[in-house]
Amino acid sequence: MKDRITYRDYFEIPVVPRAWARTGGRGTQRFETKDQRAAKRTLEALLLEHRPPRILTGPIILGVKAFFPIPPGWPQWKQWAAREGLWHHATVPDLSNIIKLVEDVMKGTFFVDDRQVFRYEPVPEGGYSVMPRWEISIIEVALPTCEEVVALRKEKEAA
Repeated sequence: MKDRITYRDYFEIPVVPRAWARTGGRGTQRFETKDQRAAKRTLEALLLEHRPPRILTGPIILGVKAFFPIPPGWPQWKQWAAREGLWHHATVPDLSNIIKLVEDVMKGTFFVDDRQVFRYEPVPEGGYSVMPRWEISIIEVALPTCEEVVALRKEKEAA
Protein backbone atom coordinates (compact mmCIF):
# COMPACT_ATOMS: atom_id res chain seq x y z
CA MET A 1 0.00 0.00 0.00
CA LYS A 2 1.46 3.31 -1.03
CA ASP A 3 1.41 6.43 1.09
CA ARG A 4 -1.77 8.42 0.49
CA ILE A 5 -0.79 12.05 0.48
CA THR A 6 -3.22 14.44 2.16
CA TYR A 7 -0.97 17.52 2.07
CA ARG A 8 2.23 18.43 0.21
CA ASP A 9 4.30 21.62 0.03
CA TYR A 10 7.81 22.70 -0.91
CA PHE A 11 9.37 26.09 -0.31
CA GLU A 12 12.67 27.88 0.02
CA ILE A 13 13.53 30.26 2.84
CA PRO A 14 16.23 32.73 1.71
CA VAL A 15 18.20 33.11 4.93
CA VAL A 16 21.49 31.72 6.22
CA PRO A 17 20.61 28.43 7.97
CA ARG A 18 21.17 28.17 11.69
CA ALA A 19 21.17 25.17 13.97
CA TRP A 20 19.39 24.28 17.18
CA ALA A 21 21.77 24.81 20.06
CA ARG A 22 21.78 22.88 23.27
CA THR A 23 20.32 24.92 26.07
CA GLY A 24 22.63 25.93 28.85
CA GLY A 25 21.70 25.47 32.44
CA ARG A 26 22.27 26.83 35.89
CA GLY A 27 21.36 24.13 38.30
CA THR A 28 18.04 22.72 37.09
CA GLN A 29 16.99 25.79 35.09
CA ARG A 30 17.39 25.47 31.30
CA PHE A 31 17.49 28.45 28.98
CA GLU A 32 18.04 29.44 25.36
CA THR A 33 20.62 32.02 24.44
CA LYS A 34 19.51 35.34 22.94
CA ASP A 35 21.13 34.30 19.66
CA GLN A 36 19.17 31.04 19.59
CA ARG A 37 15.88 32.80 20.35
CA ALA A 38 16.57 35.33 17.58
CA ALA A 39 17.33 32.56 15.06
CA LYS A 40 14.11 30.76 15.97
CA ARG A 41 12.03 33.96 15.71
CA THR A 42 13.51 34.78 12.31
CA LEU A 43 12.81 31.32 10.94
CA GLU A 44 9.29 31.32 12.47
CA ALA A 45 8.48 34.64 10.78
CA LEU A 46 9.74 33.42 7.40
CA LEU A 47 7.87 30.11 7.68
CA LEU A 48 4.52 31.70 8.57
CA GLU A 49 3.63 32.51 4.95
CA HIS A 50 4.09 28.82 4.07
CA ARG A 51 2.07 27.26 6.89
CA PRO A 52 -0.67 24.84 5.85
CA PRO A 53 -4.34 25.79 6.04
CA ARG A 54 -4.66 23.50 9.07
CA ILE A 55 -2.23 22.00 11.57
CA LEU A 56 -1.23 18.61 10.20
CA THR A 57 -2.13 15.74 12.52
CA GLY A 58 -1.06 12.71 10.49
CA PRO A 59 2.33 11.12 9.89
CA ILE A 60 4.82 13.53 8.30
CA ILE A 61 7.56 13.13 5.71
CA LEU A 62 9.95 16.06 6.14
CA GLY A 63 12.66 17.21 3.77
CA VAL A 64 15.32 19.65 4.96
CA LYS A 65 18.27 20.96 2.98
CA ALA A 66 20.48 23.72 4.31
CA PHE A 67 22.75 25.73 2.03
CA PHE A 68 25.36 27.86 3.76
CA PRO A 69 27.29 30.80 2.30
CA ILE A 70 30.60 29.91 0.70
CA PRO A 71 33.34 31.30 2.94
CA PRO A 72 35.23 34.03 1.04
CA GLY A 73 38.51 32.97 2.66
CA TRP A 74 38.44 29.56 1.01
CA PRO A 75 40.86 28.91 -1.87
CA GLN A 76 39.37 29.37 -5.36
CA TRP A 77 39.34 25.63 -6.09
CA LYS A 78 37.33 24.94 -2.92
CA GLN A 79 34.88 27.80 -3.65
CA TRP A 80 34.36 26.38 -7.15
CA ALA A 81 33.78 22.88 -5.72
CA ALA A 82 31.23 24.32 -3.27
CA ARG A 83 29.36 26.18 -6.06
CA GLU A 84 29.22 22.97 -8.09
CA GLY A 85 27.81 20.98 -5.16
CA LEU A 86 30.98 18.92 -4.76
CA TRP A 87 31.88 20.26 -1.30
CA HIS A 88 29.46 19.22 1.41
CA HIS A 89 28.80 20.92 4.71
CA ALA A 90 30.34 18.33 7.03
CA THR A 91 31.26 20.57 9.92
CA VAL A 92 29.65 22.57 12.71
CA PRO A 93 26.72 22.97 12.92
CA ASP A 94 25.94 19.32 12.36
CA LEU A 95 23.00 18.20 10.26
CA SER A 96 20.96 16.75 13.13
CA ASN A 97 20.95 20.11 14.94
CA ILE A 98 20.04 21.89 11.69
CA ILE A 99 17.02 19.61 11.25
CA LYS A 100 16.09 19.95 14.94
CA LEU A 101 15.74 23.73 14.65
CA VAL A 102 13.36 23.37 11.68
CA GLU A 103 11.30 20.74 13.52
CA ASP A 104 11.10 22.86 16.68
CA VAL A 105 10.00 25.95 14.78
CA MET A 106 7.39 24.03 12.74
CA LYS A 107 5.93 22.36 15.84
CA GLY A 108 2.55 23.85 16.67
CA THR A 109 2.32 25.78 13.39
CA PHE A 110 2.75 23.10 10.74
CA PHE A 111 2.22 19.93 12.77
CA VAL A 112 1.27 19.07 16.33
CA ASP A 113 4.61 17.61 17.39
CA ASP A 114 7.88 16.63 15.75
CA ARG A 115 7.33 13.01 16.78
CA GLN A 116 4.91 12.84 13.80
CA VAL A 117 7.95 12.91 11.48
CA PHE A 118 8.49 9.29 10.49
CA ARG A 119 10.67 9.76 7.43
CA TYR A 120 13.10 12.29 6.01
CA GLU A 121 12.75 12.57 2.26
CA PRO A 122 14.59 13.62 0.27
CA VAL A 123 17.61 12.69 2.32
CA PRO A 124 18.56 15.74 4.42
CA GLU A 125 21.77 17.43 3.42
CA GLY A 126 23.96 20.40 4.11
CA GLY A 127 25.80 22.20 1.35
CA TYR A 128 27.09 25.54 0.18
CA SER A 129 25.68 28.04 -2.27
CA VAL A 130 26.06 31.62 -3.44
CA MET A 131 22.40 31.88 -2.34
CA PRO A 132 22.22 30.66 1.30
CA ARG A 133 18.82 29.19 2.07
CA TRP A 134 16.68 26.46 3.56
CA GLU A 135 14.83 24.11 1.21
CA ILE A 136 11.94 22.48 3.03
CA SER A 137 9.36 19.98 1.91
CA ILE A 138 6.55 18.64 4.04
CA ILE A 139 4.13 15.84 3.23
CA GLU A 140 1.32 14.51 5.38
CA VAL A 141 0.11 10.99 4.70
CA ALA A 142 -3.11 9.31 5.73
CA LEU A 143 -3.05 6.16 7.82
CA PRO A 144 -5.02 3.25 6.36
CA THR A 145 -8.51 2.55 7.66
CA CYS A 146 -9.38 -0.69 9.42
CA GLU A 147 -11.28 -1.84 6.32
CA GLU A 148 -8.26 -1.19 4.09
CA VAL A 149 -5.96 -3.16 6.39
CA VAL A 150 -8.39 -6.10 6.56
CA ALA A 151 -8.78 -6.15 2.77
CA LEU A 152 -5.01 -5.96 2.23
CA ARG A 153 -4.42 -8.73 4.75
CA LYS A 154 -6.95 -11.00 3.02
CA GLU A 155 -5.36 -10.23 -0.33
CA LYS A 156 -1.87 -11.12 0.95
CA GLU A 157 -3.05 -14.30 2.70
CA ALA A 158 -4.81 -15.44 -0.48
CA ALA A 159 -1.63 -14.99 -2.54
